[in-house]
Amino acid sequence: MNQAPPQQGLGSGRSGSLPRPNGTATDRDKRKQEAAARNTNTASAKSQISKSKTDSIAFWDKFYADPKANDDPEDVLALVSILRVDKKFRDIEGILRGYLRHHSDLAEVWMYDTLVIAIDINKGDMEEAKSLVGFAAHLARQSENPNDLFQVADILLLRNWLDPVGIDGYKANLGEILERLQKRVPHRIEPYLMNMLLAERTQNPGRMAEVAESILSIGWGGRDAAIRSEMRLRCQNLSKTLRADDRSDEAKVLLARLAESSVIDLSIKLKWKGIADLDMIVEEPLGAKADYDHPRTVFGGSLINNGRGTKLDQNTEEVYLCPRAFDGTYKIRLNSIYNSPEDPKKKVRSAELEIVMQLGSGKEKRQTFTVNLDQNPISPISIEMTGGRRTEVLPFLAPQAMPPLPKSMAKSRSGSQPEPKTKEALGSGASRSAQPTKDRSKAIVIPDYEPKSTKAIDLTNPKNP
Repeated sequence: MNQAPPQQGLGSGRSGSLPRPNGTATDRDKRKQEAAARNTNTASAKSQISKSKTDSIAFWDKFYADPKANDDPEDVLALVSILRVDKKFRDIEGILRGYLRHHSDLAEVWMYDTLVIAIDINKGDMEEAKSLVGFAAHLARQSENPNDLFQVADILLLRNWLDPVGIDGYKANLGEILERLQKRVPHRIEPYLMNMLLAERTQNPGRMAEVAESILSIGWGGRDAAIRSEMRLRCQNLSKTLRADDRSDEAKVLLARLAESSVIDLSIKLKWKGIADLDMIVEEPLGAKADYDHPRTVFGGSLINNGRGTKLDQNTEEVYLCPRAFDGTYKIRLNSIYNSPEDPKKKVRSAELEIVMQLGSGKEKRQTFTVNLDQNPISPISIEMTGGRRTEVLPFLAPQAMPPLPKSMAKSRSGSQPEPKTKEALGSGASRSAQPTKDRSKAIVIPDYEPKSTKAIDLTNPKNP
């Protein structure tokens, strides 16, 4: 069993000092696997709950000091989950203090997160809690796991710890954590929203302008208009605050950067009237494709609205945006999914394709095409994009491959239908194409963690901050 000796420097007055996390992320992963194997036949710590009625802090410290105690992090998680339901926060604090003191080489971000919550509820030392967040940030930076980074950012933003907190060498900096998140999961809006709140609370126009540039450079399916409206309003409100504080020059620069960020390099709208479901597929330069199944690409394009006409007099549209586009040829294809086949008189015969380059700049370039829907297949339309501002591919990663089946299951499936051929994605929401194994980049699993700090932001109601 690998046990880290208690370290000095973070005194809690409760069963000694709490050690900082030990080792690298790789070291901890290896030790966790060893702990899981080592504790296969070891009794769960859950059997000790009824014995901790006196001094929970001292009890659990003594329990985890015992080399024979179950030190599997998964056992700790199960134990804390039970006590959380029962609201036994004193026990939770004791468990995590004891575990982290004697097994800091197995520390995980959630342990520090939950310990901070327990200390807060138990009216403990919040300065100590800030140091714990610094340890959590250290782990998150090592792992680069978006889920870990989200949790640390949540702790800081919910408690309004906007400046760096923690002891030297283990600082938690909200701005730095959010920048890491934006690079890791650029297609997730939560890091941008959290950064927007940070910019507002610190009255930082430079940060707000950078947030606007990031958010407005991507299309957001199903809520693009609301997000763009919200971003403009937040920038305008901050500019008013800056002018009231005699910072008019900064307010002017912020609004100028907002105006530039709001320009959309390429907008494509497919419009029709009547009962029909038409799908637009946009093939971008360099090989990506935006369609119904993969609405966003690594090259910046996004189908933000899927149109479906259900009435004869209904005007419907399908919209593709590429706010920051690569120059080159864009080919637009149309699929007629449904077009009143039971009544030829109601069939939609044509649709209009509206192309706008540099939308919102005052120097728009517009093209309009009439599409004959009676063709089978419908002839594609190609356009040449010039003046695009995209300079790099978005770092979206392919979904992680499923692990292989256990041998026993694989044998039972022999003789069944063959497995479909594996395909690698160019990125989340990108077109799919086979790639040589040696060229495949390491994939990550996008986390399903939902930050609590963004739930108060209603994108459709700007008055609700």
